Formats: sequence, C-alpha cells, structure tokens
Amino acid sequence: MKREKPRRIICIICICQLLIMAMAAGCGKKKVDYSLNEPTNTGGSVNKSDDADLKRTLNVPDSCNETIIEVSDEAVIDYSMINCENIEVPDVSSMDIVHYDKYNVTPEVKKSFAEALFEKDKGIYKYDYDNPTKADLQKEIDRIEALLNQNKIASVDDQGRIEELNQRLDEFNRAYDKAPEKYPEADNYEDTTYIGTANDEEYMFSMGESDSYIWLDFYNRDILKLRPNDEAEACSLGTDHLIDDPEPRENTSEMNAEEACSIAGDFLEQIGFDDVICTQIADLDWLYTKYDGRSVATETEGYSVKFARSIGGASANDDEYLSLQTLNKAGYYSGLPAESFEVNVYKEKVISMHLCLWCGTRLDVEKNVKLLTFDEIIEKAKMHFPEYYEKYPTEYDVDVFSKAKLTYMLMSDGKNRYKYVPVWAFSESYEFRDYDGSISYYTFQLILMDATTGEIIDYVEERNKF
Repeated sequence: MKREKPRRIICIICICQLLIMAMAAGCGKKKVDYSLNEPTNTGGSVNKSDDADLKRTLNVPDSCNETIIEVSDEAVIDYSMINCENIEVPDVSSMDIVHYDKYNVTPEVKKSFAEALFEKDKGIYKYDYDNPTKADLQKEIDRIEALLNQNKIASVDDQGRIEELNQRLDEFNRAYDKAPEKYPEADNYEDTTYIGTANDEEYMFSMGESDSYIWLDFYNRDILKLRPNDEAEACSLGTDHLIDDPEPRENTSEMNAEEACSIAGDFLEQIGFDDVICTQIADLDWLYTKYDGRSVATETEGYSVKFARSIGGASANDDEYLSLQTLNKAGYYSGLPAESFEVNVYKEKVISMHLCLWCGTRLDVEKNVKLLTFDEIIEKAKMHFPEYYEKYPTEYDVDVFSKAKLTYMLMSDGKNRYKYVPVWAFSESYEFRDYDGSISYYTFQLILMDATTGEIIDYVEERNKF
C-alpha cells in the first residue's frame, strides 16, 4: 500500500521560504523613507507641459480647513470636515481615464518570466512541494536538530513541543532516503513555482492567481548565505526600523537610494513592466534570528523600492486601505484592489520582488478628461457626503479627514476589464504604536469622489465587481 506523504514536511519547508519572501508592504508601518521630490517614472508617456500645472488649473490650495457637515439635529453625523495641511496633486498637466483588460496568467506567460529571471543555460526546475530534494530536507533536519538542542539548553519544559519536533525529525529522516537529488526540469509551466539560478545564486519564482488578482514572487532562497551572520541560523528582510531604537542603524550600502531606485526600475523594465513609477524608497533591514525566533541582530544594508502603475506620469493609488470600517462591515478584509510593485536591492542586485497585478494589455485611453476645480469638489462634497453617511453610517460622531489627494484609482470596467480613473480621496487615519516600538497608521475612514463629476464612488459596490 502506498504510504501517504506527510504534509507537515511541506509546511515546514515553506515556512523559511515565506519568511524570505516577506516584503515591506504590511499595515502601513512607519518607514525610514528617502523623500522623492517627484515620483521617478520608468517609461511611458507623461502628461506634462511647460505652460500647464494641474494644481493651478484646478485652483487647489496648499491646505484645506473646510466644514462639510455642520452640527445640527438633522445631520447623520455630528460633524464632518476636511482639515489637511498638505493636499496632494500629481505633478502633471492633465489626467486620463485608461482602460485595460485583465492580466492573464498562462503557461506561456510563466515561461517567459522564468526565462527572463533565471539564467536559462543553468537550468530551470519545477519546484515539487510533495517531493523535496535531499538538500532541502537536510536543511530542515539541521534546523530541527538545532531547535531540539536549543530547547535542551534552555531547559524548556514543553514535552508536547519536543515530541512534535522529534516526530517531524523522524519524518524528514525517513523521507530523506527516497528523496530526489534535484527537482524535475520545467516543461509545460502549468505549475506555480520554479527554481533557477540568478547572479550565481539559487532563486525561486512563483506566479498565480488569488481572489482575481495576480501575484508574482521572485526571491533568493538563502539570504543568510547571501549576507551571513556567524551567530544567526535564520534571516528575513524588512523595512520597519523600531522607533525606540536607542541608536538609529546606519545603512552600510555603498549605493545610494537613487541608484537603488534606478536598478529596481531597470529590472522591472527588463521583465516587461515599463509603465511603473517609483513612489517610495526605504532602508532594507536584515533580521537575524535563531531557529526558535530569538533575535540575534538587525542590520541595515540595501534598499526596498516601491513602484506604482504610471498613468501619464502620475502614480496610481497603491494603498489597499486594509482597515476601512465600511469595507470591514461589508465583509471585505483584504481592502480595495490595488496594483503594487516592490523590489529589494542589495549590492546593486535585485534579491527579491513581490508584484500584485490586475491589469494586462492597455486597451484605450480617454485623454485629458475635464476635471472639476477644487472649489467645485468641496461644493459637491457638501451635497453628497450626507448621502454617503446615510448609506454607510459611521461609528464615530465626528469625522476629520486629515488627508486629501487627487490620484488614480483602479475600478471595474465590465467583465475581465479594468480602468484607472481620476478621483479625490479623503481619508482619516489613526496612529498605533506596536509592542516593538514601531508606529503603524491605519486608515479607518475613506470617501472617494469622481474627479470629473464630483459624485461619490461607492467603493463597497465597486469591490463587489472584482
């Protein structure tokens, strides 16, 4: 009788890989950012002329302190106002509406990415989750033996945990004898994950679809080997400096932030993404630990570079707004659809990348659409905000929108079609200090207005269309 393969082998092996894949996107934590005077465009046309300025054309002030809903007995909320010190407007002369079809993941698409990311002459292999190689199993055997030894040294009195580790160790040792020496060569590219060589190191590439969006990951399989620490047994990447660090860590990279942005942009362009724009650069932290999670050291070298889709030289919104009260009440905890491109650069090389994609081929463009002035938007807000609160009552008596920006939002454009449209986004956030000293910002209220009509965009209904 054929013995069922122990699924725990697969899960344990994936844990380390997922740590390596971790990028700096989560929950809006405060980062050590390098200010960009304006987003850096990597390609595509730019809506910019010497004699036109969108902020001036739309009569947008530098700041805003405007009451939208007055206190009254009839009001659906006690008080609502826009009070922001800096109104964000893209540095372009006009805005468009751009239509796309859905990004489709096919075997041909995965093959083209694999051959662009890996050194083809050194082989491209299909990662088999059910049949890990001897080398991968040995790494897990070494890890568990070290964990057992650490528990013994620390006098950990957790017999259940020790028994579980011993059981896993036995499973790995039994699987080792029958394990293959190497993974099978990639053939039809119908699988999700592949292994190959890049920069003389072993990398992993995976691509698939989840909840309609497309994810693409590319990362070095052993970043501890890439940047060793003699006392560490594991390593992951991050960008969240601790606010309470007694001494800020110095980024020891020999390249500067702008060079990292250029390297990351060139890399994305080489694999087919030439319509993205750099929006954020942060220090890259190397988080060294023991196998049991105990911290060994955190060192900083390299940069994490974030890009958004470029629409006529303006960056599209890439904030998923994961904490929105209105969406959470509707049962959506994954936020609003947004495309993102995150690339980690170390020693002038890309060592990991995470992309979230929705849009495929650009179909057509409505150029230079007519936008309402800011005064007209405010008047429309006074007219339509009460309608929004009637449909989506807030738990708060007062809403003060501290952020206002004119941006592009991703919206549905029919079945398997999407579009980027100009919108005004008014948002309200609160600051949260985490247990580790880092600061997170959570946007809990958001109202979107169509920048061409001033109508409220019902993003709950929009989310239903994706």
